[in-house]
Amino acid sequence: MLRKHRISSFLVYLLCISFFAGGFLQEDAWAAPSLAPFSAQHSSPAQPSSSAIGSHRGETSGWATSHIVPVNDVASQATLAPTPTPTPGEIASAPQEQHGNSTTPHPSRPVRLRIPAIAVDAAIEAVGEDAEGRMAVPTHVDNVAWYEPGVAPGEIGNAVLAGHLDRIGGAPAVFWSLGKLQPGDEILVTDANGVEYRFQVTQVATYPYEAAPLDEIFGFSLRSRLNLITCRGRWNRQQGTYEERLVVYSERVLEKRRDAGYRPGPAASWTPPGRRVRAKPH
Repeated sequence: MLRKHRISSFLVYLLCISFFAGGFLQEDAWAAPSLAPFSAQHSSPAQPSSSAIGSHRGETSGWATSHIVPVNDVASQATLAPTPTPTPGEIASAPQEQHGNSTTPHPSRPVRLRIPAIAVDAAIEAVGEDAEGRMAVPTHVDNVAWYEPGVAPGEIGNAVLAGHLDRIGGAPAVFWSLGKLQPGDEILVTDANGVEYRFQVTQVATYPYEAAPLDEIFGFSLRSRLNLITCRGRWNRQQGTYEERLVVYSERVLEKRRDAGYRPGPAASWTPPGRRVRAKPH
């Protein structure tokens, strides 16, 4: 089931978090410049510095910082232009998982993210917007934020998860190794009903801070997709932000299931053509 969003633009911000007296964490002001607005019209996407993951495997981080830098998305109060009506052929080609004679249950709220290739096993927090219309961030650096006003992982459309890159002092956070993924790697999301949805990485791309193709990341799609976002590159002290965005694109993998009660029968015997089966002499 497709959802219609009353959102005209998504902006990606960086939230700097620092220690204050007493050892508490507190959010600084949203001072980082925003990315280009996400509009209903398809814009020309920036060319990624790497179109596939292969070049990222085994790469180490090239920065050191005392900031936690998650990716944050901002939704404005304007209304998104109507989503284009898909043609009958497009609707017919949209993937749907069948179990017996019924479709699988509608995806529920995601609660757990696992990425075996990089040893990620994290809780997912459903977040909305703050008082200023910006996407909230995870309450813990090892959790992942799901933008609840969007689609849930497993639904048709682009579901988006954002995670912290590092923590205070530069130690790794949940998405520290995200850039090591490669096409074909598996991403698993479990929802509140205990249903697990499997996705396969299709591409990993790095974009300049102000040139990420937000329409491709958050926009309309006839496929069930999951996009993971974090920061990348060097820390720009003047702007108070990392210089790049890392995006992992993935698509849901639908598994064929047999009807309940199915049992394979005995294997049929086969004789090669032209060959006679002779009885053994007594």
